[in-house]
Amino acid sequence: MQKILLCVAQTAMATAFLLTSGRVEAQTPRPDMDYDTAMQIIDACVSFAEENDIAISIAVFDASAALKAFVRMNGAHNASVSISQWKGHTAASFKNASTADIAEWAMNNPGLAFAPGVSTLEGGVPVVLKSNGAQIGGVGVSGATSSQDAACARSGVEAAGLEAP
Repeated sequence: MQKILLCVAQTAMATAFLLTSGRVEAQTPRPDMDYDTAMQIIDACVSFAEENDIAISIAVFDASAALKAFVRMNGAHNASVSISQWKGHTAASFKNASTADIAEWAMNNPGLAFAPGVSTLEGGVPVVLKSNGAQIGGVGVSGATSSQDAACARSGVEAAGLEAP
């Protein structure tokens, strides 16, 4: 019985040591889009759209290019749902590149324009932290003119205190 208690005590002490010692993790943490930030971007994009009398769809993606938040405003056309998501996914997938940048790249590499899930339509922008330039996601907007979509996406990102290079 004493041996069992001694073994339990040693295990508890070893566990306590491991929990309090400065372990190095194998995975380096990286910043990512959180829900509150995604909703700030969405809210600012909706405000932009209302001020400019346009009806749009807005898709916000995290650093892994996974959809974080989505809104389709009343009156936004059906195609804007998919197109906004293509734009946002593209912006989140390519490092610090907007869909307008991808369109320029596609001029020299035409196959890029036909890659699945890649959009060369203006209106997708990366979301970047001002503090260290880390990309934490992308935003896609569709439903208005290309220049309005891009301006709306940038407006949403900037309203959340972030950058859209």
